[in-house]
Amino acid sequence: MRQQRRVVFVPGFGGVSLGKPPDTYKVGPGFRDAWSGLLARGFCSPGSVLGFLREVDEPRTPALESIGENVEISEDRTKVLARTAGVPYVEDGIPGVLRRVVIDGDVGVETGDINFPGDVVITGNVSRGYRVSAWGTVAVEGTCAGAVSCTEDLVVKGGINCPGTPVEAGRDVIAKFIENSVVWSRRNIVVSHAILHSRVEAEGQITITEPRGRLVGGQSRAGVGVIVPVLGALMGVKTVVELGVSPRERRIYDSVERDLKAVEKEIDEVKRMISPKAKGGSVDVLRLNRYLARLDEKRKGLLQRIATMKEEFKEGKGFLWADLILPGVVIVMGTELVEFNEESRFVRMGVAPSETH
Repeated sequence: MRQQRRVVFVPGFGGVSLGKPPDTYKVGPGFRDAWSGLLARGFCSPGSVLGFLREVDEPRTPALESIGENVEISEDRTKVLARTAGVPYVEDGIPGVLRRVVIDGDVGVETGDINFPGDVVITGNVSRGYRVSAWGTVAVEGTCAGAVSCTEDLVVKGGINCPGTPVEAGRDVIAKFIENSVVWSRRNIVVSHAILHSRVEAEGQITITEPRGRLVGGQSRAGVGVIVPVLGALMGVKTVVELGVSPRERRIYDSVERDLKAVEKEIDEVKRMISPKAKGGSVDVLRLNRYLARLDEKRKGLLQRIATMKEEFKEGKGFLWADLILPGVVIVMGTELVEFNEESRFVRMGVAPSETH
């Protein structure tokens, strides 16, 4: 019999699989058992070895060309690799990876928290107090009142209203509205209707698309720029927009400032502990003075770091497009601060990337 190059599975991975798992899980009394059964199959990441290719005389072993979804042959044509993250399986002797699952219903008390190594589609809502974590994209057809963390896009057909727990995405966040929430995106935030009283941060742009869409209250940070029809509210709600500097760098700056305040507070406490009447040779006073010197060195280091970051922030170049800005709005471009105390129309600050071409 002529030998052919065929798949030999990695020990412990392939041959015992029960076939391709379901890709849809109905929320109900049996959900948790079915979901646990899926996760018990194990996870794989891109590049994981699912099988080896060998010259064998076994006709029941799948041939080289017989590979399933989301897998590929290595460049040296000796291994079968996972092309994406997901749940590995073997169907009729052929390896594959389940990349995407649908949860048919709400994520909540019947499901518990959801963690999946791929894309997750939720046909209902994410309930408050529950979390969805995914290595790929998350799509929510309802609203998001619970926490979501994903490495790719987060798309919410309804809105995001998740006070207290951050919602974060490794790429874009797309939603109808964001209210009373903390939302972080490593790329862009695109909202159709409104961002209300929230802290939103995007390394790229923050955009509100509807002609009457508005951004009101809270703090918005964009590394590149903001496009919004209406900024602020008639009652003068304070609305802060920071542009031109990575939100991550601004968070680091905030952390350093908090550290500085804590050190300065500790310095004051140590000084109060050192009585002016204490003898110079007192062991406790000597120790406190040495500790005070170390705190002062730490304080100087933090002040230097703050000064350096401020200089870097001065180079920040972002942009703002707004059809209407109302009183109470504060714009921070790099380190330059502009306050709006009266209504302003068709405001253009900075240069958008699209204008440089």
